[in-house]
Amino acid sequence: IAVAGAPKKELLDKRVSPALEKIMEEKTSVMLSATGENRMINMTADEEGTPKYTSGVIAPIISQGDPIGAVMLLSKEANVQMGELERKLAETAASFLGKQMEQ
Repeated sequence: IAVAGAPKKELLDKRVSPALEKIMEEKTSVMLSATGENRMINMTADEEGTPKYTSGVIAPIISQGDPIGAVMLLSKEANVQMGELERKLAETAASFLGKQMEQ
């Protein structure tokens, strides 16, 4: 995992979790929350138990038809709910990165 932002030590250079890998392989963006249909997942393979983050958006980075990573916006705050704006931001960043990798 490559990281930008505050929780670098928690995520930097760790293996992605099987659940995150599955999301990337499905090639579709998802919004996750602490409650509801799409529950928050652990981000790293060595994380166990309750996820550290309460909400998030995951947008797979697709290059030449293959998933090569994901852009994730994550929050630990209990009252934060990701919406369509955050989804579109993550999707735009993922699309840009995917196109850059093709060149």
